[in-house]
Amino acid sequence: MLAVCLNKEIELVTAKFGPMIRLVPSEDSDNLLIDPSVSSSTEKDSVLHDAVGPGVGYNKPAMPPLNKYIEMIVSQVYTPSDFFLQVMGTLNTGKRLEELMDNLEEFYDVKELSRTYLLPKAFALPGQVAVCRFPNDQHWHRARITRVIDDNFVQVLFVDYGTSCAVLKSQLFFLAQRFLVLPYQAQSATLFGVFPVNGDSWHVNATKTFFNLTTAKRLCGVVMEVDKAQKLAVCLTDTNGPVDLHINDYLVSSNFAKFCDETKQLLPAEYNKVSKVMVAR
Repeated sequence: MLAVCLNKEIELVTAKFGPMIRLVPSEDSDNLLIDPSVSSSTEKDSVLHDAVGPGVGYNKPAMPPLNKYIEMIVSQVYTPSDFFLQVMGTLNTGKRLEELMDNLEEFYDVKELSRTYLLPKAFALPGQVAVCRFPNDQHWHRARITRVIDDNFVQVLFVDYGTSCAVLKSQLFFLAQRFLVLPYQAQSATLFGVFPVNGDSWHVNATKTFFNLTTAKRLCGVVMEVDKAQKLAVCLTDTNGPVDLHINDYLVSSNFAKFCDETKQLLPAEYNKVSKVMVAR
């Protein structure tokens, strides 16, 4: 892992966090090795010891089991075939994410320290992990650069929620190594077995309906398939009301979607009857 200090505050950071070394990813990206090419004291002193640089990505979350009901939160919706969700599971991931967000705020709100982690424009390339404020709430979030827009802007994906937006390069900061431990929390997903009624594009009202059915609530989900890109094909059920609402089925019955004949028979049995599917709390 590489990092570059841009100002004289490096002496303060060194005193607080220890000597600076260059770390590089081994074949297993979870392991780090000291770069033997760094020999001169001058070059060593130019490298911040725990900032994550090129070639190192976020840890992948464990894939949820197939055909089992799991608590999920839909965190970002683009269409019913393209959205992101957080799998709650049994690893206390919700609490761990809350702790991460709190720690990011505490760490990067210290101006003297955060300026030390300012990401040089030369590092603002696709694949680089970073930290920046989310424009809508101004809170610090983990991110990954997905493309360069122009000399001043890049597109980033906020990896714990799935939101994508343009940010100024000057507002990007190196991710401190301590915030790399928790796997990214937003997993790419699609509704299983349903497709747009007309053609390949979802009507805007279909997406709005799906958004309204899934936002700001905990859902019960079943992962039916996982493709090569690790995109989850899921069936979602809202169990918060007196009667379960099967969201895949609801979009079909509302004429926003249609079932694929080949996959309809693979839907959970609950989609053929009214039942109460409870999520283990």
